[in-house]
Amino acid sequence: MAITQEEKSTNRGGNSGGMGGGAGGASQGGAGAGTHAGSGGPMNAVKDAAGKVVDQVKDMASSVGSSVSGAAGDAASFLGRQADTAKSAASDGYKAVSDTVHSGTRYLQEHGGEVVDDVTGLIRRNPVPAVLIAMGMGFLMARALRG
Repeated sequence: MAITQEEKSTNRGGNSGGMGGGAGGASQGGAGAGTHAGSGGPMNAVKDAAGKVVDQVKDMASSVGSSVSGAAGDAASFLGRQADTAKSAASDGYKAVSDTVHSGTRYLQEHGGEVVDDVTGLIRRNPVPAVLIAMGMGFLMARALRG
């Protein structure tokens, strides 16, 4: 088998490339290691800075979470106090209305006959206005009940 000129140059280039590649690889590995070791300082500085930023972000997020939690607790406390105040006001209003109804009931029990006599006398003295008032009250009650 005859080897052509082109195959010889390819074999030589391949061998020298293989050796050169190996040597180059070693030198690159050495240079890479040296570069890596030399750039390890800046690389570590970047990693440290990134770690610090991450820690600061975590601290800020925790602070915001605590602030939101505190605000929610304050709002809940405020609403609880307002509910207690509203409950107390409603209870006081109920008590006032109840007292008024009881006093009115007591008055009518004690003076019921007198009130009926007074209203009857008023109607006898002023029959037309009494009828007009009764009609107006009936109209208003019908409108209120109708909706």
